[in-house]
Amino acid sequence: MLVFFIHGVATRDACYSSNLQQLIKAEFSHREEKNPHFYASFWGSALTDMGKIWNGIDEDLAAVKKKYSKSDSEEFLKYRSFREGFFSQFIGDFFTYMNPDKGRKIRKTIAEQLYDFIEENPNNSELHIVAHSLGTVILWDVLFSDRFSAKDPALSIRAMIRQLENQTDTDVKLKHQVNLSSITLIGSPILLINTMLDVRPEKVEQFAHSYSSEQPLRWLNLIHGSDLMAYPLKANLHLAENSYLKFEDEYLLEDANWVEKIARSLGQNDLAMAVSSSDAHNSYWNCPHTARLITNNILNQLDNNGLV
Repeated sequence: MLVFFIHGVATRDACYSSNLQQLIKAEFSHREEKNPHFYASFWGSALTDMGKIWNGIDEDLAAVKKKYSKSDSEEFLKYRSFREGFFSQFIGDFFTYMNPDKGRKIRKTIAEQLYDFIEENPNNSELHIVAHSLGTVILWDVLFSDRFSAKDPALSIRAMIRQLENQTDTDVKLKHQVNLSSITLIGSPILLINTMLDVRPEKVEQFAHSYSSEQPLRWLNLIHGSDLMAYPLKANLHLAENSYLKFEDEYLLEDANWVEKIARSLGQNDLAMAVSSSDAHNSYWNCPHTARLITNNILNQLDNNGLV
């Protein structure tokens, strides 16, 4: 059993999934199941260096401050911490991926790492993908977009995880077959970004239908209630009752931090939003509830809340 992680925005540490891996292992151990093999795909080195960009912004602000010496420098660019943090990281990383050369480099890195992971585990035929944030968009793009040339690494990834006989335009030659058994999205903005990618619901259904397995493809979308980047998808997929895709949205309702909890108790919802959005978006990696739901999806098991 293979579990392959794809990270999202502002990730510069290759060990980003270590805590979640340990939590998932604890779930497997508790259920007396054999631990899966994990691989944390890492492509963060290809992303834009926002630090350099903000150094330039600071130079511009310093020049303005000299021109208007009586004004508070913070007034020229309000809400600096939010701009410099989560917001600019997400926007910067997303547009870096959409750059043709950078995006291809990122897809090539993921394709090479997935290939190595599969080849190094020849006795494991089940593949499970867990993607976060921008990583969910990359996965969605790779699986469904029609915008790629015949030699783009996206087609190599499709060939590896779909194992379709008609994938003849790639150089991928796996020594053994793997079957994609489940996908888990965490903190996914696909619903919004698909307005640009324009993947039609029938394309998703065709993807699920392409498998010969007797079981539908399990696809779980985890949404933290305070994560401004995460949204449900199920209704917009227009799935039929007999769909080959078993898709579920699942919600995490905990406060992202104690400041959010206090602000909400005082009716300060705007403040609660400001102090929680970044923590909520990154909270999945350290959340036992997330690990339990991912484990349910991987093992196709029931718990007290039903089937995820």
